[in-house]
Formats: sequence, C-alpha cells, structure tokens
Amino acid sequence: MCLPDSSGRGIMRAVMVMGWNINGNCMNLKHFFRGFLKKEEVASAFLATLLESDTQFRDFFFETIFPNQAPFLAGSIWNVQVESDRIDVRLESDNAIVLIENKVRSSAYESGQLLRYYEMELARLCPGKVIFVVFVAPQGVGGHEIDNLVQHDIFRQDDFSAAIAWESLIMSIRKFDIPEPLKWFAQSGFDEILNIIENDSKAVYPREGVRKILAQIVDEAFNTLQTRLQTPLSRWSAREYEQIQTNKTNVTMWLDLVFEIEDEPPYCPTNIQFDECLKVTLRTQIKLSTKGKKIPALKKWWREITTPKVIDIPDLGEHHLNSKGWFVSAETITLEPEMIIEKMATSGVAVLSELNRRLDEIGYSLVES
Repeated sequence: MCLPDSSGRGIMRAVMVMGWNINGNCMNLKHFFRGFLKKEEVASAFLATLLESDTQFRDFFFETIFPNQAPFLAGSIWNVQVESDRIDVRLESDNAIVLIENKVRSSAYESGQLLRYYEMELARLCPGKVIFVVFVAPQGVGGHEIDNLVQHDIFRQDDFSAAIAWESLIMSIRKFDIPEPLKWFAQSGFDEILNIIENDSKAVYPREGVRKILAQIVDEAFNTLQTRLQTPLSRWSAREYEQIQTNKTNVTMWLDLVFEIEDEPPYCPTNIQFDECLKVTLRTQIKLSTKGKKIPALKKWWREITTPKVIDIPDLGEHHLNSKGWFVSAETITLEPEMIIEKMATSGVAVLSELNRRLDEIGYSLVES
C-alpha cells in the first residue's frame, strides 16, 4: 500500500507495522483515532492513503463530490500530500489541483481557512491548472465556508468548490465495493470517524432550553461577523458562557456572552428570561497571541499598549488590564435576542477594526502572515 507524503507517511506506516489488533485477519485503527494524535491529522492521512492507493476509489470519490467534473479528474496521475502548507490533503496532477479541508470535530473548525488556502494556491499555481476545493466536516459544521469562498472576488470562474458532510460521504462510500486489502482499512477508519463525530455531538453542556437559545444567538452573531470581516473565527461553548474567538491572529480576541447558571449539573442558565428579553453580560477580552509574543516588534508594541493598563476601543469603550494580562470590558444588558445578536456582532467589529488599525500603523496585520 502506497503512503502519502509529509506527516501522514509516519502515521500510516505505523499503522501498517505495529499495533495489530486481531479480529480475524484485520487490524483496527482505533488506537490512532482515539489516542492523543490530532484527530484531523489522522483523518487526513487516512483519507489521503485511500485516495492514493486505489484508482477506482479515487475516481468514485471525485464522482461523489464533483459528478459533472469527474471525467476531467479521472485517469490522471496524482501526487498526494498531507499537511502541506497547512492544507489537510492536497492532490496535484498535470491539469488540476484538489485541496481537501477536513474537520472531524466541530471545535476544530476555523472560519476563513478555505479562502486562505485558496489564496496560497493561487500564489504558486502553474498556469492552466484548475483548482478544486473540498470541505469535509460533520453535518452542520462550517456551512458558510464554501459560500464565503465562491463569493469572494479572488475566486476564479473556472475553479470548483463543494462541501460534503462526513456522514453523507461515508454513506456513499459504503455503496462502493472497496477492493481488498483496502476494505478493512477503509471500514475501520470510517467507523472511527463516525465514532468521533457521534461522541463530539454529546455536548458536556447540551443545547437545550435557554442554553440552546443563547447558543443560537452567538451562532448568529458568529455568522454576522463572518460576513463583515475576513478575520478567522471559531466557536466555543463553556459552562457559563458562549464564545466567539479569533484564530491565527497576532492579537487574540474573545467575545463572550456570559450568563448565570445553576450550582449543580447540568448547570442550566438561570435568571435569564424577562418577558421577551434576556439578561446576559457581553464581555470582550483582548491579549497578544502566543505567536505575537515571539515577534520582537509586536512584543514591544504590546508592552507600550499595556503600560497605561487601559485601552479605548471606539464605539465600545474602555478595556482595563486584568491580572492575567487581558484587556477586558463587560456590560450587562437586557435585550431581545435579535438586538443581542447585533450588539455582539457590532462589538466584535469594533474590537477587530481597532486592532487592525493599530497594527497597520506599525506595519503588521491582525491575521498572522
């Protein structure tokens, strides 16, 4: 069995030479998917191995994702790479490039990744090659990624993009007669991916009752922010707050919707509802990122900003430095859900716009280069 290049090579070679879990004559990949290895990297190496190892499987994959363009993609000789320039799986032939972004956990999703990877590919693209972009994630995760990509000015008319849920992809693949010896490998890997998705969906703080309403408010604020800015964002749910956070930025922003909770599990929100309004606290937090701390110019700039221990964000107000090194502002509000969504999105825009402005003054951008 041929193995893909880059980091996937070591993972999958290990699968082939060690850790035999006998079930008849078959191995089981559970220790790779359930251990401490990063789930997305293992899933990428697994998928890349299948795509590289069997022409029929690869053609079936293309037919499932790009049915109208499958004949164009079929029959080519493909170079397959894993985690090349941060792209999960990259396939290249004489006339096409396929970029696959894979998520198996909702918490791993970062908005704007597809657009960044597509831009990187355009910068190094050989003339005449068509780019195909694929986003594979659990059902309901990253629904706006493809829309944000194809609606951007840089997306070329002759390129193609598609999103598919792991659940749908695996259901289609199970109809395909995978040849031996790949069959056990494919079945075990896909079963583990579904297992990860199922376990991930069993939230520690389930979206029920008022918590569901609060989570949906932040989801909508997240989507609104995505349409107004190009900053990479992700979502996080905690015991007493729902959060939007920046990713791969020189300065980190946490935008939280904080609420009171009961003292005992499952820690249901309490003292929230007042007629048609909700009483919550909107909190914004700002701090130099781990990556930013490694850049001397940014470290110096941040030291100058933190000296007064207060930073003023236009249209939002003062943020005060706390003992953990975060600039923090918190406001308790009682508003209807639609107004909370808008206020949260507006607050995020205010913070990120001001950070962009300040960083631009010293020759840096908010998003890591």
